[in-house]
Amino acid sequence: MEFTQEQLQAIESRNENLLVSAAAGSGKTAVLVERIIRRVLDEESPVDIDRFLVMTFTRAAAEQMKEKILKAIEDERSKNPTDKHLIKQAALVHNARITTIHGFCLDVIRNHFQEIGLDPDFRVADEGECRLLKADVIEKVIEKAYEEGSDDFINMVECLSAGKSDSGLEGILDKMYEFSMSDPEPEKWLDRCVKAYTDEGKEERVWVDVFLGQAGMLLADAHDKAARAQEITREPDGPYMYEPAASNDLELIEALKECRGYDELRGSLAGAEFVRLKNKPKDGPYVDEDLKGKFMALRESVKDVVKELKKDFSLPLEEQDRRIGACLGVVRELTRLTGCIINEYSALKRDKNIVDFADIEHLCIRILGADDGITAAEYRDYFEEIYVDEYQDSNLVQE
Repeated sequence: MEFTQEQLQAIESRNENLLVSAAAGSGKTAVLVERIIRRVLDEESPVDIDRFLVMTFTRAAAEQMKEKILKAIEDERSKNPTDKHLIKQAALVHNARITTIHGFCLDVIRNHFQEIGLDPDFRVADEGECRLLKADVIEKVIEKAYEEGSDDFINMVECLSAGKSDSGLEGILDKMYEFSMSDPEPEKWLDRCVKAYTDEGKEERVWVDVFLGQAGMLLADAHDKAARAQEITREPDGPYMYEPAASNDLELIEALKECRGYDELRGSLAGAEFVRLKNKPKDGPYVDEDLKGKFMALRESVKDVVKELKKDFSLPLEEQDRRIGACLGVVRELTRLTGCIINEYSALKRDKNIVDFADIEHLCIRILGADDGITAAEYRDYFEEIYVDEYQDSNLVQE
């Protein structure tokens, strides 16, 4: 495989942290494999394959990576069959730490379970079992809250439950649990949720950062689609008559992306209008209907983003502040119930001596984050380099 200059930089760079960012299908994983192979086969300072920690997102990807590395080693061995380093690497590759993030975390836990007081006979529950156990816990927590009948709970139910069913509330609590467990410190995440709705949070206007961050992601996606739509108008047999509108769309999105602050973006959205498309002249050049359809789909998607953002930013800052503050009681009760679910579900899993995938990550953090730092130092000193494939899909816990 021929590598570009940028890919070679990622392959050959040494003694520094690297972040390789590129489009899907551009060869990031191939670059990673090539880098490992070259480090292992380096004539001046070779590294044993088991001194790398390589984390992927699927076991299949990990096995494929091992196979590619083994093939490269075997190819070199065929040229020099008595080379001791190559013989050693061929033996080590089968036990190399090329695994999923959960696989690595589970290995840490099984080797250091005593440091966190975990029964060594624990088992990893399957997703179906965990789903049923968690659903049962959520139902019981809600039933207990009904028995207590606090004003905050009744108000929350009225706000979030549709009709006589609690299924909507159960779904929200399930999502709250999942979100909290994707943070290294779930309880502190719940506290931060409440803080955003308190006077302190309103003063800092935490919600504004959330609004602007979400708007930024939506506008970035809309910009890509608007740019692609413009390209289509310039392609052979493309809908050329739409090019002025496509250019206007792109300029509009770029202007929105440049906005800084809630008020500025709100004002720009209020005045954001899409120009009408021109009709194709009867005697004009041929236009491919498929390209025309692709353009229309992209443009509608861009317009939907702006339409949605206009709703999100329709109210003045002060009115949004007032409404955010009015939600404090609901949010406080939601986070309280989520905390109950965390505790009850954890106790149930302990009784059954099982762990789920979220536990695997959190227990690993407890071991590697221990105050004495001994276990973390052992891993840090052992591994020469750590690689994470598909890093953009990592959550805060995994990071």
